[in-house]
Amino acid sequence: MGFRIDFEKKKIVATGGIYIRTYPLADEIVLDSQILGKPSVFSNAFFIQGLLPRQYEILIKKRGYFDYKKTVLVKEKEVTKLENIILFKKLLALRKIFENIDYLSVSPDKQHVLAFTYQDKKVKVTYFPITDPSSSHLFSLSPNLKINNVIWNHNNKASLVEAQTENKVLLYYLFKNVNGSFMLNPLSQFPKNCQKILFSPENDEILYQKKDALYSYSLVSNREEKILEEKILDYQIYKNKILILSTEGEVSLFDPFLKSKENISNQKLIIKPNKKYQIFVASSYIFFKEDDSLFLFNPSQKIFEILKSPSSLLLVLSSPDEKKIIYCTNERIDIYFSSDFQGPKRYYTLFQGKDIKNCQWLNNNYLLFTSENNVIILETELPNGKINPINLSEAFFIPNSQEEIPIKSPLLFFHPSSAKIYLLTEKILLESEKILP
Repeated sequence: MGFRIDFEKKKIVATGGIYIRTYPLADEIVLDSQILGKPSVFSNAFFIQGLLPRQYEILIKKRGYFDYKKTVLVKEKEVTKLENIILFKKLLALRKIFENIDYLSVSPDKQHVLAFTYQDKKVKVTYFPITDPSSSHLFSLSPNLKINNVIWNHNNKASLVEAQTENKVLLYYLFKNVNGSFMLNPLSQFPKNCQKILFSPENDEILYQKKDALYSYSLVSNREEKILEEKILDYQIYKNKILILSTEGEVSLFDPFLKSKENISNQKLIIKPNKKYQIFVASSYIFFKEDDSLFLFNPSQKIFEILKSPSSLLLVLSSPDEKKIIYCTNERIDIYFSSDFQGPKRYYTLFQGKDIKNCQWLNNNYLLFTSENNVIILETELPNGKINPINLSEAFFIPNSQEEIPIKSPLLFFHPSSAKIYLLTEKILLESEKILP
């Protein structure tokens, strides 16, 4: 690194550096308004050395792409690394792949879609691979139904469709893909007065709550089969087991294959009257929620530890590598870093806005979400200054067309294997070009 005279501080100091790598290759690197050059064609990297320890403004430019700006801190004898920078196009082509969608559900693996269209008093159902809508399978449901919900199983080959008649009577249908044969059949015996419906890790069963008991419904015999557990407040599927929060404050894992149960916590949670309780998971993390108070399970000590979190929490997401956890509300996105979990559990605010929805990870370093009908991409590596979100809504266009793209109450999801965005707006499903290198 070397040494330099810091004339401001009037002393000799050890210098530091900044290492930059961009995808795709940048045209220009600017440091504190001074153009320094461009990354190497062979490594996409650029190294700035001999820097005094202080803050610097980095600007990265590429023709046809949004500028990247960041404030970074350089320390003595250290290299500040910016090695996961993605540059995003200023123009992003979209194409229409499906129209007249009244309700859309995407499988958990983002590979398949169930699209529902209310047409001539009937419900038209279309099932297709997201990357090939022409390979579709068509079904129809009873007339005058409204789709309430679609619940997928864990291998993405079956789903439970909940619909409602004009008289608010609930009806259930089972969609199945069995070795390429597709079926959509009514479940006439499925109970109507149940809550929190999920597929069991045993895919021939559906789980649900009724009052304070957990039941299973057999898809083989098509009947309510048994009570799996009594005195429960909430449950969730976790690593092919059923995670259960009891009315007595016990948290346990039930194995539906071995029919065994074990407590995972050394402590009993205190359950208070007139409080709302929830247990949920994000990747391998287990959370417990009491009203707006959030707790994270510490598996080494087998206890739940309180996390500082914003009120009105709507969604918790773990990054693919599980090193970051995102907390989303309607008005802000906050982040925890797993490296902080052993010490004070702090969170940092990444974004503040309105009507935040559709929050999801693009990769380990970038988020995709909507805010006030804008499609936003946000880096999750904290700078020392302002975070610069990218508004992709400004980039969208349909080639060879003057048609504007009105984005209203959108449904948005990212398809990892093709690196494309899929956007449902105004009953039209749109597919972007590839957005990641």
